[in-house]
Amino acid sequence: MKLVSIVANTTKPGWLELTRRLLDALDERGVRVAMPHETVKEHGLAGGPVDPKAELGEGGLVFSLGGDGTMLSTVRRVGNCRVPVLGVNIGGLGFLAEFSVDELFGSLDALLAGTFSVSERMMLDVTVERQGKAVERHRALNEIVIDAGTPARMVRLSAFVGSRFLTRYEADGLIVATPTGSTAYSLSAGGPIIHPDLEVILLTPICAHTLTVRPILLPAEQTVSVELDEDRGGAGATLDGQVGIALRGKDVVRVSKSAESVRLVTNPGRTYLDILKDKLGWGGARNSS
Repeated sequence: MKLVSIVANTTKPGWLELTRRLLDALDERGVRVAMPHETVKEHGLAGGPVDPKAELGEGGLVFSLGGDGTMLSTVRRVGNCRVPVLGVNIGGLGFLAEFSVDELFGSLDALLAGTFSVSERMMLDVTVERQGKAVERHRALNEIVIDAGTPARMVRLSAFVGSRFLTRYEADGLIVATPTGSTAYSLSAGGPIIHPDLEVILLTPICAHTLTVRPILLPAEQTVSVELDEDRGGAGATLDGQVGIALRGKDVVRVSKSAESVRLVTNPGRTYLDILKDKLGWGGARNSS
Protein backbone atom coordinates (compact mmCIF):
# COMPACT_ATOMS: atom_id res chain seq x y z
CA MET A 1 0.00 0.00 0.00
CA LYS A 2 1.71 3.19 -1.23
CA LEU A 3 -1.00 5.78 -0.58
CA VAL A 4 -3.41 6.25 2.32
CA SER A 5 -5.62 9.07 3.60
CA ILE A 6 -5.87 10.63 7.06
CA VAL A 7 -8.84 12.63 8.36
CA ALA A 8 -8.42 13.94 11.92
CA ASN A 9 -10.79 15.71 14.28
CA THR A 10 -8.83 18.85 15.07
CA THR A 11 -10.97 19.60 18.14
CA LYS A 12 -9.87 16.45 20.00
CA PRO A 13 -7.06 16.80 22.56
CA GLY A 14 -3.90 15.10 21.38
CA TRP A 15 -4.96 14.84 17.75
CA LEU A 16 -1.95 16.75 16.40
CA GLU A 17 0.61 14.66 18.28
CA LEU A 18 -1.12 11.46 17.12
CA THR A 19 -1.29 12.67 13.52
CA ARG A 20 2.39 13.58 13.42
CA ARG A 21 3.30 10.25 14.99
CA LEU A 22 1.28 8.42 12.32
CA LEU A 23 2.80 10.54 9.55
CA ASP A 24 6.30 9.68 10.79
CA ALA A 25 5.46 5.96 10.87
CA LEU A 26 4.05 6.10 7.34
CA ASP A 27 7.05 8.08 6.08
CA GLU A 28 9.40 5.40 7.45
CA ARG A 29 7.46 2.83 5.42
CA GLY A 30 7.48 4.86 2.20
CA VAL A 31 3.73 5.50 2.23
CA ARG A 32 2.35 8.75 0.81
CA VAL A 33 -0.58 10.46 2.52
CA ALA A 34 -3.59 12.45 1.36
CA MET A 35 -5.09 14.83 3.93
CA PRO A 36 -7.71 17.61 3.89
CA HIS A 37 -5.96 20.67 2.50
CA GLU A 38 -7.25 22.98 5.26
CA THR A 39 -5.79 20.71 7.96
CA VAL A 40 -2.39 20.61 6.28
CA LYS A 41 -2.29 24.39 5.79
CA GLU A 42 -3.53 25.43 9.24
CA HIS A 43 -1.36 23.05 11.25
CA GLY A 44 1.90 22.95 9.31
CA LEU A 45 1.69 19.33 8.19
CA ALA A 46 3.03 19.86 4.66
CA GLY A 47 6.06 17.95 3.53
CA GLY A 48 7.23 14.46 4.38
CA PRO A 49 4.67 11.87 3.28
CA VAL A 50 1.84 14.39 2.75
CA ASP A 51 1.21 14.57 -0.98
CA PRO A 52 -0.49 17.87 -1.95
CA LYS A 53 -1.68 16.35 -5.23
CA ALA A 54 -3.37 13.31 -3.67
CA GLU A 55 -7.11 13.38 -3.03
CA LEU A 56 -8.94 11.79 -0.12
CA GLY A 57 -9.90 8.19 -0.82
CA GLU A 58 -7.44 7.66 -3.68
CA GLY A 59 -5.30 5.14 -1.77
CA GLY A 60 -5.98 1.80 -0.21
CA LEU A 61 -7.08 2.89 3.26
CA VAL A 62 -8.50 5.88 5.14
CA PHE A 63 -7.52 6.54 8.76
CA SER A 64 -10.18 8.45 10.71
CA LEU A 65 -8.75 9.90 13.94
CA GLY A 66 -11.34 11.01 16.48
CA GLY A 67 -14.55 9.19 17.30
CA ASP A 68 -17.88 8.24 15.80
CA GLY A 69 -18.67 11.79 14.70
CA THR A 70 -15.32 11.94 12.93
CA MET A 71 -16.10 8.62 11.24
CA LEU A 72 -19.40 9.97 9.93
CA SER A 73 -17.66 13.11 8.67
CA THR A 74 -14.91 11.02 7.05
CA VAL A 75 -17.41 8.79 5.26
CA ARG A 76 -19.12 11.88 3.86
CA ARG A 77 -15.81 13.41 2.72
CA VAL A 78 -14.51 10.35 0.88
CA GLY A 79 -17.85 9.81 -0.86
CA ASN A 80 -18.32 6.75 -3.05
CA CYS A 81 -14.67 5.75 -3.37
CA ARG A 82 -15.27 2.37 -1.64
CA VAL A 83 -11.92 2.61 0.16
CA PRO A 84 -12.02 0.97 3.62
CA VAL A 85 -12.22 3.40 6.55
CA LEU A 86 -10.42 2.61 9.82
CA GLY A 87 -11.57 4.46 12.92
CA VAL A 88 -9.17 5.32 15.75
CA ASN A 89 -10.99 6.31 18.92
CA ILE A 90 -9.43 9.27 20.74
CA GLY A 91 -12.74 10.37 22.24
CA GLY A 92 -15.32 8.89 24.59
CA LEU A 93 -18.14 6.47 23.87
CA GLY A 94 -17.97 5.20 20.32
CA PHE A 95 -19.10 2.22 18.25
CA LEU A 96 -17.68 2.97 14.79
CA ALA A 97 -14.07 3.84 15.74
CA GLU A 98 -12.95 0.35 16.76
CA PHE A 99 -9.18 0.82 17.19
CA SER A 100 -7.33 2.33 20.12
CA VAL A 101 -4.12 4.26 19.45
CA ASP A 102 -2.00 1.33 20.68
CA GLU A 103 -3.93 -1.11 18.49
CA LEU A 104 -3.38 1.14 15.48
CA PHE A 105 0.40 1.20 15.76
CA GLY A 106 0.58 -2.45 16.85
CA SER A 107 -1.13 -3.55 13.63
CA LEU A 108 0.10 -0.86 11.23
CA ASP A 109 2.35 -3.13 9.15
CA ALA A 110 -0.42 -5.70 8.73
CA LEU A 111 -2.89 -2.98 7.79
CA LEU A 112 -0.56 -1.53 5.16
CA ALA A 113 -0.08 -5.04 3.78
CA GLY A 114 -3.84 -5.26 3.32
CA THR A 115 -4.28 -7.87 6.04
CA PHE A 116 -7.59 -6.78 7.51
CA SER A 117 -11.30 -7.56 7.34
CA VAL A 118 -14.08 -5.11 6.55
CA SER A 119 -17.70 -4.79 7.54
CA GLU A 120 -20.03 -3.65 4.76
CA ARG A 121 -22.42 -1.11 6.29
CA MET A 122 -25.74 -0.25 4.71
CA MET A 123 -26.47 3.40 3.93
CA LEU A 124 -29.67 5.32 3.25
CA ASP A 125 -30.53 7.56 0.31
CA VAL A 126 -32.59 10.56 1.40
CA THR A 127 -34.66 12.77 -0.89
CA VAL A 128 -36.70 15.78 0.23
CA GLU A 129 -39.62 16.50 -2.09
CA ARG A 130 -41.48 19.82 -2.15
CA GLN A 131 -44.63 20.12 -4.25
CA GLY A 132 -43.66 16.94 -6.06
CA LYS A 133 -40.10 18.03 -6.92
CA ALA A 134 -36.85 16.84 -5.33
CA VAL A 135 -35.12 19.78 -3.63
CA GLU A 136 -32.48 17.91 -1.61
CA ARG A 137 -30.61 14.63 -2.08
CA HIS A 138 -28.24 13.17 0.50
CA ARG A 139 -26.87 9.93 1.91
CA ALA A 140 -26.67 8.85 5.56
CA LEU A 141 -24.83 6.11 7.40
CA ASN A 142 -26.52 6.42 10.81
CA GLU A 143 -29.89 8.12 10.60
CA ILE A 144 -32.24 10.86 9.55
CA VAL A 145 -33.97 12.76 12.36
CA ILE A 146 -37.11 14.74 11.58
CA ASP A 147 -38.27 17.15 14.27
CA ALA A 148 -39.91 20.50 14.94
CA GLY A 149 -36.63 22.30 15.56
CA THR A 150 -36.35 25.23 18.00
CA PRO A 151 -38.32 25.87 20.12
CA ALA A 152 -38.87 22.18 20.89
CA ARG A 153 -42.49 21.15 20.47
CA MET A 154 -44.63 18.38 19.07
CA VAL A 155 -44.46 17.64 15.35
CA ARG A 156 -47.13 15.82 13.33
CA LEU A 157 -45.85 13.41 10.70
CA SER A 158 -47.54 10.88 8.41
CA ALA A 159 -45.47 7.80 7.57
CA PHE A 160 -45.89 5.54 4.56
CA VAL A 161 -44.21 2.25 3.67
CA GLY A 162 -44.17 2.00 -0.08
CA SER A 163 -47.54 3.41 -1.10
CA ARG A 164 -49.33 2.23 2.06
CA PHE A 165 -50.08 4.47 5.01
CA LEU A 166 -48.39 3.23 8.20
CA THR A 167 -49.28 5.67 10.99
CA ARG A 168 -49.43 9.28 12.08
CA TYR A 169 -46.81 10.36 14.58
CA GLU A 170 -47.51 13.06 17.11
CA ALA A 171 -44.14 13.22 18.82
CA ASP A 172 -41.03 15.27 19.41
CA GLY A 173 -39.72 13.73 16.22
CA LEU A 174 -38.98 10.57 14.26
CA ILE A 175 -35.69 8.75 13.65
CA VAL A 176 -35.20 6.68 10.49
CA ALA A 177 -32.04 4.65 11.09
CA THR A 178 -29.79 1.95 9.69
CA PRO A 179 -28.52 -0.95 11.82
CA THR A 180 -25.30 1.04 12.26
CA GLY A 181 -27.34 3.96 13.55
CA SER A 182 -29.29 1.78 15.97
CA THR A 183 -26.64 2.42 18.65
CA ALA A 184 -26.78 6.20 18.15
CA TYR A 185 -29.73 8.57 18.75
CA SER A 186 -32.26 5.77 18.24
CA LEU A 187 -30.85 3.83 21.19
CA SER A 188 -31.30 6.85 23.46
CA ALA A 189 -34.90 7.15 22.23
CA GLY A 190 -35.70 3.55 23.20
CA GLY A 191 -35.00 1.82 19.90
CA PRO A 192 -33.51 -1.69 19.65
CA ILE A 193 -29.88 -2.57 18.97
CA ILE A 194 -29.54 -4.15 15.52
CA HIS A 195 -26.52 -6.17 14.42
CA PRO A 196 -24.90 -4.41 11.42
CA ASP A 197 -24.89 -7.64 9.37
CA LEU A 198 -28.68 -7.30 9.11
CA GLU A 199 -30.24 -5.03 6.51
CA VAL A 200 -33.37 -3.30 7.79
CA ILE A 201 -34.74 0.21 8.20
CA LEU A 202 -35.62 1.24 11.74
CA LEU A 203 -38.32 3.78 12.62
CA THR A 204 -38.04 5.11 16.18
CA PRO A 205 -40.41 7.83 17.42
CA ILE A 206 -38.98 10.40 19.84
CA CYS A 207 -41.23 10.84 22.90
CA ALA A 208 -44.44 9.87 21.10
CA HIS A 209 -47.62 11.32 22.57
CA THR A 210 -49.41 8.01 21.88
CA LEU A 211 -47.87 5.20 23.92
CA THR A 212 -48.96 2.50 21.45
CA VAL A 213 -46.65 3.98 18.79
CA ARG A 214 -43.49 1.90 19.10
CA PRO A 215 -40.24 1.42 17.13
CA ILE A 216 -40.63 -0.81 14.10
CA LEU A 217 -38.20 -2.67 11.82
CA LEU A 218 -38.94 -2.74 8.10
CA PRO A 219 -37.34 -4.67 5.23
CA ALA A 220 -34.47 -2.71 3.69
CA GLU A 221 -36.08 -3.06 0.26
CA GLN A 222 -39.01 -0.88 1.32
CA THR A 223 -39.13 2.88 0.78
CA VAL A 224 -40.20 4.94 3.77
CA SER A 225 -41.89 8.28 3.13
CA VAL A 226 -42.52 10.79 5.92
CA GLU A 227 -44.74 13.82 5.30
CA LEU A 228 -44.70 16.91 7.49
CA ASP A 229 -48.41 17.49 8.09
CA GLU A 230 -48.24 21.20 8.90
CA ASP A 231 -45.86 24.13 8.67
CA ARG A 232 -45.34 25.69 12.09
CA GLY A 233 -41.88 27.03 11.29
CA GLY A 234 -38.51 25.64 12.32
CA ALA A 235 -39.06 21.99 11.37
CA GLY A 236 -36.15 20.18 9.80
CA ALA A 237 -34.34 16.97 9.02
CA THR A 238 -30.82 16.22 10.25
CA LEU A 239 -28.60 13.59 8.65
CA ASP A 240 -25.99 11.86 10.82
CA GLY A 241 -26.06 14.84 13.17
CA GLN A 242 -24.11 16.87 10.63
CA VAL A 243 -26.27 17.98 7.70
CA GLY A 244 -29.42 20.01 8.36
CA ILE A 245 -32.35 20.56 5.98
CA ALA A 246 -35.16 23.04 6.62
CA LEU A 247 -38.62 21.57 6.01
CA ARG A 248 -41.94 23.16 5.10
CA GLY A 249 -45.46 21.91 5.55
CA LYS A 250 -46.36 19.01 3.21
CA ASP A 251 -42.69 18.33 2.41
CA VAL A 252 -42.02 14.61 1.99
CA VAL A 253 -38.80 12.94 3.15
CA ARG A 254 -38.24 9.71 1.19
CA VAL A 255 -35.77 7.21 2.59
CA SER A 256 -34.54 4.02 0.92
CA LYS A 257 -31.60 1.67 1.05
CA SER A 258 -28.69 3.07 -0.93
CA ALA A 259 -27.00 1.14 -3.70
CA GLU A 260 -23.73 2.27 -2.07
CA SER A 261 -22.32 0.89 1.16
CA VAL A 262 -19.47 1.86 3.47
CA ARG A 263 -16.55 -0.47 4.18
CA LEU A 264 -15.36 -0.19 7.78
CA VAL A 265 -12.18 -1.94 8.91
CA THR A 266 -12.94 -4.28 11.81
CA ASN A 267 -10.74 -4.84 14.83
CA PRO A 268 -9.48 -8.47 14.76
CA GLY A 269 -9.24 -8.49 18.55
CA ARG A 270 -12.91 -7.67 19.16
CA THR A 271 -16.23 -8.70 17.67
CA TYR A 272 -19.23 -6.40 17.36
CA LEU A 273 -20.73 -8.05 20.45
CA ASP A 274 -17.49 -7.46 22.36
CA ILE A 275 -17.70 -3.77 21.48
CA LEU A 276 -21.32 -3.63 22.65
CA LYS A 277 -20.43 -5.19 25.99
CA ASP A 278 -17.51 -2.82 26.44
CA LYS A 279 -19.24 0.40 25.39
CA LEU A 280 -22.53 -0.30 27.20
CA GLY A 281 -20.93 -1.67 30.33
CA TRP A 282 -22.62 -5.04 30.14
CA GLY A 283 -21.13 -7.19 32.89
CA GLY A 284 -21.88 -10.00 35.27
CA ALA A 285 -20.50 -13.50 35.43
CA ARG A 286 -22.07 -16.26 33.40
CA ASN A 287 -24.02 -18.77 35.51
CA SER A 288 -22.37 -22.11 34.85
CA SER A 289 -24.97 -24.16 36.76
